[in-house]
Amino acid sequence: MTERLLPNHSRRVLYEISAVMIISVGLIILLPSLRIIIYFLPLAYLLVERRLRHRSWNEVGFKHGLIKDLANNWYLFIIVAIIIQITVPVLLKFFWPELLDQILGRLSNLPGSEVIAGTVVLIIIGSLVEEVTFRSLFQERIGWFLSQFAAILFVSLLFALSHITVGNPFLVGADIGLVFIDSCFYGLIFSRSRNVMVSWFTHMTADIIGYAMLLVILSL
Repeated sequence: MTERLLPNHSRRVLYEISAVMIISVGLIILLPSLRIIIYFLPLAYLLVERRLRHRSWNEVGFKHGLIKDLANNWYLFIIVAIIIQITVPVLLKFFWPELLDQILGRLSNLPGSEVIAGTVVLIIIGSLVEEVTFRSLFQERIGWFLSQFAAILFVSLLFALSHITVGNPFLVGADIGLVFIDSCFYGLIFSRSRNVMVSWFTHMTADIIGYAMLLVILSL
């Protein structure tokens, strides 16, 4: 992809994506209750930029072959979408309940178990928007200028910061640290497959299982 860009074109893309990242993540941190609305900014940029620069949907990560690409990353999927989402809440319940309370506070905007269907819809839409923004747009573009490893770490840091909340600094740091780890897995899956549908399906599954586990723990 990078070789198709002239030097000035490359710099322009870097300036553009840097501005979109700073503005988008900054606004999400400052106005977390408006995060869904704020995501319209990077999504609009992606759609306009794709059209103006004649990029195919395949080039921005919307590919066929979900099952095949998922199968090629099955162990990463199991680790982040199942093992981590089940074990972490249980461990926190018994060994670090303060951090569990911090996470529950961050997720307090989600509906309760009485409207599970609505919550699942929110998770599906939210995880798709986040993966298109942070993987199809941010990670893909930053990966043109940094190594894939560095791009995954950098974008995962932005992703974690976009989930920051108020509270005890140590607990907030641990909370976004867990988000950072999850994001690294999503980024790695996207880097290996170049298919945002795979990272989205993984992210969506992880959120649904994680939410279900929190409901179970709250009922204990």
